[in-house]
Amino acid sequence: MKRHPIRYYRRNSPQALARVLFMLMIADDGLGRREIDTLARLQVFRQLEIKRSLFVEVARSFCADLLDTQDAVGRIDLLDSTRIDAVLAAVDDQPKRTLVCALAFNVIVADDGFCASEVDVFKHVLIRWNLTVDDLYQQLLRDNEPAPQRGVPLRLAA
Repeated sequence: MKRHPIRYYRRNSPQALARVLFMLMIADDGLGRREIDTLARLQVFRQLEIKRSLFVEVARSFCADLLDTQDAVGRIDLLDSTRIDAVLAAVDDQPKRTLVCALAFNVIVADDGFCASEVDVFKHVLIRWNLTVDDLYQQLLRDNEPAPQRGVPLRLAA
């Protein structure tokens, strides 16, 4: 598999936040209509302080970076921890980390919950960023979003 550096965004910038969110959104190898609708409902662009057009550009760039990593038969490893960690390294502000994960939670479950690959990536992010389910729960309450029942469906097996 070819390895190319991912694009660099300024630390804690709206683009860095958007890239993490998009990475989490496509961890199931797709992007559903309900996920896109949830972006609008949650006013994600306003919350991340990014214009919709710039969010789309970040998403396109991330997809281009992914295409650069495909192997000889065209497979792309969406669960590549080295790439995931490189994307995560661009965000070190803890409140922004919590916000992105809370938004991602709501966007991801919009298409009927987490699949195994989404759980793997989401759990990796929580561990890497030292976030807990309670951190997300509190953020969801602040955002007036439907908070999950404690432990459901955010109980991510070890």
